[in-house]
Formats: sequence, structure tokens, C-alpha cells
Amino acid sequence: MQSNLQLTTASVISIILYSLCFALLLKLILNSDKILSRVKSELLLLFLLAPIIKIIVPIEIIPWTKNIDVPYLLPDLVKYANLQLATIREHDITVWDVIMLALGLGMLFVLVKTMVSYIVFRRYVDMLPVVDNPLAYQILDRLGEEKGKKFLVELKWTSENASASIGGVFKPYILLPKGEMSAEELESVLRHELAHYLYGDLLIRISWCFIKIVCWWNPAVYVLDKQFEKLLEIRADENAIKNTNEEKSKNYLKALVNLSREKKVSEKGSQFCAFFQEDYGIAPQRRVKIMLARYDVSKMGVVISNLIILSTVLMLTIAMNVFIFEPKSVIPEEYERTKMVTSSEYFLVKNADGTFDMYMNGVFCATVKTDMGSDMTIYESLEEALEYEGYK
Repeated sequence: MQSNLQLTTASVISIILYSLCFALLLKLILNSDKILSRVKSELLLLFLLAPIIKIIVPIEIIPWTKNIDVPYLLPDLVKYANLQLATIREHDITVWDVIMLALGLGMLFVLVKTMVSYIVFRRYVDMLPVVDNPLAYQILDRLGEEKGKKFLVELKWTSENASASIGGVFKPYILLPKGEMSAEELESVLRHELAHYLYGDLLIRISWCFIKIVCWWNPAVYVLDKQFEKLLEIRADENAIKNTNEEKSKNYLKALVNLSREKKVSEKGSQFCAFFQEDYGIAPQRRVKIMLARYDVSKMGVVISNLIILSTVLMLTIAMNVFIFEPKSVIPEEYERTKMVTSSEYFLVKNADGTFDMYMNGVFCATVKTDMGSDMTIYESLEEALEYEGYK
């Protein structure tokens, strides 16, 4: 079968099914403390990256793809999508054209909504007072020396019942709740937020906002969104105490527990920031439990767990690009009876091995050994056929 370089009904359905598999599997992993105590967070990011690439670039270009014929429901959906509604300036308008227009308009709506939300939030941040606590700046300078980098981060006070957070990419800012915090707690909060900054979480978050805009129509994105937030927090916890001594690690864990005793409300612009103790389905107490469990895990257990996760990612990625769902219609009776089909509804696509793929209304029927003298149009590739036949 030829590679499909167009966004078709079948490819959209395949994208949704495969990305849901990734999303649900990632959800199962992130719901298991035992697995999280053994698996590297960077490896789990692959569970986000693999389906996202497929969602953004919905094409089948691997030459050794294997088509999975689907004789039920999918052919009917494709036929409905190819249904002609009108003709405008010699261009046939199909149901699929209308669907694609709706997807585009929806994308534009989500884009405008996100941009307006960001502008409102950015104005809110600009109005917040600058932190006037000398201790916060001393800790910030000390952490900069520890990491060998000077942090040009703006510190601002936010409401007392909000969680500390960090936002911005080119001009990062940290929002600190205006309340009583010990020096150890303040340092732990800054360690966490700077970990988000140092390891590119802010850029990742902005990229994720873009993906949600482009793929707003895919239900898997909304399942992945929750897992994305969990993963970033676990990753920040790992990096916050990375290469620190035992005392600082204990202070960090204590701060997570102590500060989580006070209920924190969701701050404005949560989609643009990374928080210290926002509950994204993974409470601070659970994050502490996961980090403590890592000290009891053997190196062999870590290696085996990571290999299993990596193998799973690779197998799903291969399956997603090799096994392609293909709508299959029943071969028309007149073809079985006379081996001759003259209707303009049918066409053939020539394969490299000399066989032909037969299509009816743009839907794959079967592979035949010869055209048997049929007057059906024969194309060199599926792309050429779809272009000339007018199917999308």
C-alpha cells in the first residue's frame, strides 16, 4: 500500500485510537507509586512525545506499513466523509471539507481564547508587588552559586492562600505567597521553582499549550494533559534535590509536607505556570512518599523497570506507524461476476509487485492480481488517485 500523506478520516481515527492507548497507559503508570519510584521521569516524557509527534504529523511514510482491514463502521464513515454537498467554482465540497473547516475554526477559537487568557494573566502579574524580603534574594543568589548560574528571575508577592509558582520563558518570574515561611521552607520552594526553570519545564509547558490548541479535537490530549502536570511535578521534585546533601533533601521533603497542610487555591493563569504544591492529581504527600521509596529500590530493579517502560514505548511507537487502519468495502458483485467494472466510482492503484489496489468511492476494497481488462482508471500512487478523484 502506498504511503498516505493526507489527513484522512481513517488516519484521524487511527491517531485518536493510538494516542488514547498512550494516554491511558501513562495514566496507569503515574497512578502506581511502585513504578514511579523506579522509573526515570525523562523516560516517561517519551509517552508524551511519541503520540504528540503522530498527532502533529498525521502521515504514514514508513515503507513497510501493514494495513489492518476494517470492514465495519470505518468504510461507512469514510463514505459519509466523501459525500458531496455542493460544488463551488468547479470544486466539490464534501462532508470532510466541512469537518476540516470546523477543526480549523475550533483551533482559531482556542488560540484566541488562550492568547486573551495569557494577556489578562500577564497584566495581573505585572500589577503584583515585588518581593521585599532580603532573605529570598540571598537564597536565590546562593542557589545560583550552587548551580553555577546567575538567576535573572523576578520575585513577586501573590495572595497568601496561593501556591508558589514560576512562569515566563525569556523573562521568568516566581510568584511567592505572602505569608510566614521559614528559611528552609523558602529555600525548598525556590529550589522547586528553579528546577522547573533550569530543566526547561517552562518551554515544555508553552509547547504543550500550543499542542492543546492544534489538537483540541483529540480526546487523548485531555487525558494526557492531567498526566503531563503530574509528570512535571515529579520531575521537578527529582531535580530540586538532585546532587544535594542529606540535610537539604530532608528539608525539602519537610517543606512539602508542612506547606501542604494549608489548603492552596488555584491561582490565575495556572496553564502558564508551574506550581510548588498545586494538586494535579498527585498530592504533595504522595510526592514525598515516592521520593522516599526511591532510596529503597535496588539498581537492578531500576534498570529492569526502565527497560520495560522503554520497550513499551518503542513497541507502541512502532505499532502506531506500521499498523494502519484501512476501511475495506465488500468487492462489488459485478466485479466478482464479470471481472469488469466500468463505473466511475471505482479506480485502481498500481503496486510495486504488479498487483492493483481497488478502491470504491475512495475506500479500499481489495488487492487484485490484474485489472482484467477493466476500463477503471489506474493510478501510480494513492496520492495521485486521491488528488485526481477529488477525495480528501
